[in-house]
Amino acid sequence: MFLNFDSRAVSQQRVSDLTRIDLPVTIGDRKEYRLQNFGEYSMIRSTGFLLVTAAFVLKLVLTITVGNAVAAEQPAALDDDQRFTRLTAPVDDAVSGGDSSALGRIHARRFEALWSDHDYGAGLGEASDEAVLMRLRAAGTAAFYETADWVLARYRAALAEANGRGIATREHVSDLFDFYLAASRHDQARALVRRYPEFDLPEVPQIVSPGAAPSESSRMLWRVAEDPLRLEGFHVDLDAPRLLIVSSPGCGFCRMAARALPADEVLGPLMREHAIWVAAKSWNNTYRRMLRFNREYPEAPQYFVDNPETWPVPGFAATPRFHFIEGTVSRETLAGWQGGSETLWAIARGFESIGLLDAESLPEDVFAYADE
Repeated sequence: MFLNFDSRAVSQQRVSDLTRIDLPVTIGDRKEYRLQNFGEYSMIRSTGFLLVTAAFVLKLVLTITVGNAVAAEQPAALDDDQRFTRLTAPVDDAVSGGDSSALGRIHARRFEALWSDHDYGAGLGEASDEAVLMRLRAAGTAAFYETADWVLARYRAALAEANGRGIATREHVSDLFDFYLAASRHDQARALVRRYPEFDLPEVPQIVSPGAAPSESSRMLWRVAEDPLRLEGFHVDLDAPRLLIVSSPGCGFCRMAARALPADEVLGPLMREHAIWVAAKSWNNTYRRMLRFNREYPEAPQYFVDNPETWPVPGFAATPRFHFIEGTVSRETLAGWQGGSETLWAIARGFESIGLLDAESLPEDVFAYADE
């Protein structure tokens, strides 16, 4: 694996034969949280098959590790403040491996261990206002990482109790609305709008399904359209050579790449014909934000993936990631965006790895303008 990174932004640790890049993350207010903006990014080139295999093994190991860690966290006699402190305690990189899906599972299982069904059901009505708001906050923290049904059910229970007491705010209801959209639970989002009309929640998009997939190598994407707001589904065939760019409408580095790549004389035509900018739905990746991104960068439109688990990429949290795909297998992966000729050469070599460009035939100074 070739590594080129700025040591001020990332640190490299070697464990056996596995190289891991640890990115510094500071989690502040949930509204400001972004997984993708880590300061300066590194460009990583790796063999796609090894990357996917390593991700699978890592996920298997993490599942076992997380289970052991949660088992050791069972609360004895803790008050809500102590439970919330345990819930939001930093997660050791040695446990999460920097994997956002593993991080989500860890927080969800912490929540499950710290707040049992009895505490949320039988004990909620007798709790003080402060305790109800604390449990609402705890459920929201878990849902931010993992929008599983059982997590959202606990959030709804706390929200209903808080609303019955007149202490629920628009932010509490809006958070549940955003969780529903992130989990593609549009019917539940519409029901929430009807139940809380006084909070003036946003519009829920209409769904325009594309029908059955034409082949096993097809994957479904969602295009965000407006007037009225809607999601238009379509299929893309991954048998053909593709560049899948894992991105986010709130990622500044994605914006830099979206400006530079389509404008390049060599890479621009390849980007327009073979590149797809994909994003996973999340609490931050809202429909309105994606509409704004696509209006600003019409030559690099982003689309939501329908089911992140079915795509030949290891994850959708860290952005941008450039996966050069051939026959649903990742041949080359580049992480981050630094700009300049070196980055453009890396993209050119990625296209070469899937047979779409002869990078060796390009003039040495073809990307020199990017350094000016």
